[in-house]
Amino acid sequence: MCLIGVTPIVSQADTLDDIASRLVQRPTLVAHYTAEKKTASIPVPLISRGTLTISEPQGLIWKTQSPFESFAVFTDTRIGFSNDGKQWIVRPQGHTQSYIEQIESIVSGRLDSFRDQFLLDAQLDSTSGRWSLIATPKHDRVQSMITEIAFFGNLHVERILITQSNGDTTRIVFENIEHPENPDPCTMRLFEAVR
Repeated sequence: MCLIGVTPIVSQADTLDDIASRLVQRPTLVAHYTAEKKTASIPVPLISRGTLTISEPQGLIWKTQSPFESFAVFTDTRIGFSNDGKQWIVRPQGHTQSYIEQIESIVSGRLDSFRDQFLLDAQLDSTSGRWSLIATPKHDRVQSMITEIAFFGNLHVERILITQSNGDTTRIVFENIEHPENPDPCTMRLFEAVR
């Protein structure tokens, strides 16, 4: 008697749906991050640490705590930068809006809008629940800046690896991921500062 193992064929769309269904989706996400940027021009990786806050519908905040404090706030219409959280450089969203929206979508577990802008190669280990998603830009504008974005996780996005067209890479690791009911008052003041 001969036993032949049959592996079911799973489409990329099904795998993406399975990943999306695993991701915790809440209006507010707060996570600590460590980012490591490697560039050809600097022999030592640049490492920064801080917090990421995503709050619907307010937007996204990258608060860097080391090596120095700084804030980058992205709303649906504006971008704000500050070194102290008091004095801001604010400008309208430009070509970065699409990029930020895509990062916000994937970290928040909303893959539908991400599918429109990127070719996606998804892998899911059904036993452990761990997954990876390799995203390649479909459009020239994004391709001119980014070659690939790789996401890895389980119930949340835990790591992102961004490869730029010039070969520079940024690796971001998220830890202590929480979903508070609402952003705290300090966070809301940062969003208000750039409106």
